[in-house]
Amino acid sequence: MELIFILLGTLIILSLFNVGEIFYKKIGLKNYVVTIFLILLLLSLFLPNIIFDNIGITISGVIIPFLLCFKFLKELNSKRAYLSFFVSVLVIITSVMLINILDEKGLNNINFTFIFFYGICLAILAFSINKNSKISFISLFLGLNLWNLIYFLIKFNDIPGNMLLLGSREILSVMIISNIFVLLFEIIVDKYRIKKRANKEAIDEKLFEK
Repeated sequence: MELIFILLGTLIILSLFNVGEIFYKKIGLKNYVVTIFLILLLLSLFLPNIIFDNIGITISGVIIPFLLCFKFLKELNSKRAYLSFFVSVLVIITSVMLINILDEKGLNNINFTFIFFYGICLAILAFSINKNSKISFISLFLGLNLWNLIYFLIKFNDIPGNMLLLGSREILSVMIISNIFVLLFEIIVDKYRIKKRANKEAIDEKLFEK
């Protein structure tokens, strides 16, 4: 069974039992909305690709994530947010290009360990630059698909009969893993900040009492 089916199947089961509610709150979605979204994403894997000349666009890997990006665009509300977003996109493209130099299969490598490890690495890059899970989602989506386009134009565009597929199942798997870890990082950072603020307030209160 392909990794994407295992990932989505596991996430759907967890969402049905309301496991991971703290993750859903981070992206501003209710539990039932997440469940419906994941089911639609799973079903969309069986839909035919949209074809334009020699470019194929998947519903699951491009159209649905693109629509979700619109919901998160409001997070780009300052020059600093835009700057970090563009930097993270460039870093993601560069890092994936680098992995393709080391391994020609790159993100098309179906090895679970490779996809899982690289998903975590991309999550670290995206979140460390953006400090925001929603902006990280957009940068991961855009960065991975731009890499796919650039890589195709450099390596395969001149070869007759080759087709570019945007939003492949392998890339969607990396996106899902990356965004799960981005949310996890954000939750950990938020808890640390809350604890740090509480400790500071406690110290200030004791100093005031003295």
